[in-house]
Amino acid sequence: MKIFYFSDIISNLSLEQYDEIRDETIKQISRGNYSITDNTVEIVILYNDEQIKTIISNSIERYDFCQQIFSYCEEPSVKYFRDKVNSYEERKIVDILKKYKDENKVMGYALKDKIWLKLYNKTEPRDEKRNKYHAKWIDYEKELKNGKIIFDLYKTNGLWAFPVKMLPKCLNAETIQRYGDGILVLKPVEDCEYLLDGPEIIGNKYEVIDKFTLTDTEDFKKLLQILFDMSDSEINRLEWNCQNEKNESHRIINELNQKIHRINNGRLMIFILGIILGIIVSCSINFNL
Repeated sequence: MKIFYFSDIISNLSLEQYDEIRDETIKQISRGNYSITDNTVEIVILYNDEQIKTIISNSIERYDFCQQIFSYCEEPSVKYFRDKVNSYEERKIVDILKKYKDENKVMGYALKDKIWLKLYNKTEPRDEKRNKYHAKWIDYEKELKNGKIIFDLYKTNGLWAFPVKMLPKCLNAETIQRYGDGILVLKPVEDCEYLLDGPEIIGNKYEVIDKFTLTDTEDFKKLLQILFDMSDSEINRLEWNCQNEKNESHRIINELNQKIHRINNGRLMIFILGIILGIIVSCSINFNL
């Protein structure tokens, strides 16, 4: 495996190769995909379909490192990482990266009671934005033929998943066109690590509980029933203060009603989903199935 030193990379950014390696390195760091040994950080990235290793040490000043992450694109995980670094008082890069990983990486068993969702394309999409972020398409349908586990085929980028309360924001034509009309109901794998990237998580592997197609009427009904059953179970198990969350419920329903008119398929189903999700959120704004 080829090895590059981050200090050399940022000193030679005029070379297109180093510019791309820098960007991929920062992206992997933001997702917590690195190992720390003594005073050295090692990051494995995918460059030109080949795995290479980048090494970072305390020889890089905090100011120089921050300049690099501020020059990177507006990818969500990088923005999250940037905000975290800004809040840290540590001066040495290795200490900063150790703190970031300790605070934001958790094992799957800590999330075992939570259910997550993921939109996906069943065929390879053509999307310039995906190309810009070097996002690789993964054939989850093919992976699921061998069991109930989906995984990061390329072992670098990780797989994103979001909580149920974010689903209303995903029900619009633009999001479905970009990420697909397939939806997976997921559970984290207990012995795998996940990055808590704000409301979402990123990990290399998930257990698939079920899968549906948002534009299929019968599938959509089944998805609603699963979410409804899960909410019943969770509400019975925990004590919620529902009174303070009614405004949030109304906000989500109103937001969905405004978006219904911009979606060509499944308008009635989406309205029903808005009502059910509104009931769920009304019982807890922080309710993550």
